[in-house]
Amino acid sequence: MPKKGKLIQGVGVNDVKGSTEPGAPTTYYYTRWHGMLGRAYSSRGYSGITYDGVTVCDSWLVFSNFKSWMISQENIIGDLTNHQLDKDIIIPGNKVYGPTTCRFISQPLNTLLNFQPKRKRSWPLGVSYDAAKHKFKSSIRISGVKKFLGYKETADAAHNSYLQAKIIEIVRQQKLQSDPRIILGLALHILELL
Repeated sequence: MPKKGKLIQGVGVNDVKGSTEPGAPTTYYYTRWHGMLGRAYSSRGYSGITYDGVTVCDSWLVFSNFKSWMISQENIIGDLTNHQLDKDIIIPGNKVYGPTTCRFISQPLNTLLNFQPKRKRSWPLGVSYDAAKHKFKSSIRISGVKKFLGYKETADAAHNSYLQAKIIEIVRQQKLQSDPRIILGLALHILELL
């Protein structure tokens, strides 16, 4: 546990005694809370464009509040080990972590909704150039598997194939959801692609 008065990432208050002890039942929750604070407030290691301007709501700056919310999500979803905390599944582009905007979702769904490239690209997302064929190749990664979508004459046409495939997969994922807020949020993500 941090020394009395020490803030986590300069903003968070760990008010649960023993939460950082190895093997403590609360360590699992603390790790998720600490990671969220790091994405929002760390000057090192989380400098990706995805987290620029991201904050955490006041109530979640206190560990016990986040832990209680996370337990409520476990009661709904079950084991969250293979789920990721997502801040913009319900409201595309949201930059505030909080109980009304966040949900735990599967890693493949979270990856599917990532619309920003992690590095500078010569071509739009889902597009590469095949010099041997003198055509643009379109592909998409779904659940970790890369799927070839075909060759096109232009980068824009290849990107449109990618967007269509992404929409189809989001619709498929939408049908698997039970949380009405996630279902509506996925519809909003589709609208952003049109």
